[in-house]
Formats: sequence, C-alpha cells, structure tokens
Amino acid sequence: MVELKTCVIGSYPVQIDNLNLARDYFYQEEKTSWNDYIKTAVTDMVDAGIDILSDGQTRDPFIQLFARRFKGCRVRDRVEVTGKIEYNGPITVDDQKYIRTIIPKNRMIKGVLTGPFTLAKSCIDLYYNDEKQMAFDYILYKTARLIK
Repeated sequence: MVELKTCVIGSYPVQIDNLNLARDYFYQEEKTSWNDYIKTAVTDMVDAGIDILSDGQTRDPFIQLFARRFKGCRVRDRVEVTGKIEYNGPITVDDQKYIRTIIPKNRMIKGVLTGPFTLAKSCIDLYYNDEKQMAFDYILYKTARLIK
C-alpha cells in the first residue's frame, strides 16, 4: 500500500501589520520580519497534520514575491519590467532555513516557486517588447540560482 503525503498550495491568510509594511515601503527599507507570519502559517499546518509544509506564502502575492528580488523589475499595482531581468540573490532561502528550525524533524518542506511563463505573462513589459525573450531571461535567473 502506498502512503500519500499531504501538502498545501497557495497563500495562507494571516493578519499582517499593514502600517509597518507601508512605513518600510515608504522609507525603502526591508526590515520587516516575516518570521511571526511564517510561524503562524507553519504552526497551523503542523497542527492540521500536513506532511509537506510551505512557508505559507505570507510575504507577498506570488508574482511580487519573486519580482521584488529581480534586477530590472519594479512593483507598483502590478510588476513592471523596466530593464534586463537579472539574478539578484536568493528569494526564499532564509524563510526555508527558518521553517526548518520550528518544525518537527519528520516533516518535509517544499519551497514556493513560479515559472518563467507565469512571470512573463503577469508582468507589464516596458523593456523587452518580446515576451519570449523576457521569459528566457527569467529562465536564466532560475538556472543561475540552481548552479550557485
């Protein structure tokens, strides 16, 4: 008999302090700690008996979560591509490391990741004027991350 593992997808609804976020955004700082929000989501998943946990995707809407870390992207109402898309360092690695410290050893973690097609289709292209090339540059980002 095969044992099926339970998993989650999508954003976990947590109550976020929007005033702190707005203040950080206004001063262009990234000092807001997401650990309390992540801990709430992960603790609820553990309590519910989920086998494979995520960070709850509490930090940002899915596209913005990644776009904020790409050179060449800016986030307004929607993500705008204003220059060449380039790798700018890990996006959710610290969240994954934090989760590992608060979950039982027998639980697995899955990272959140979106594909280049979804990223290209979700952004306003003010630079490439070529959706295919934009998608390929998102792929190069992913490849650079996997190689490092």
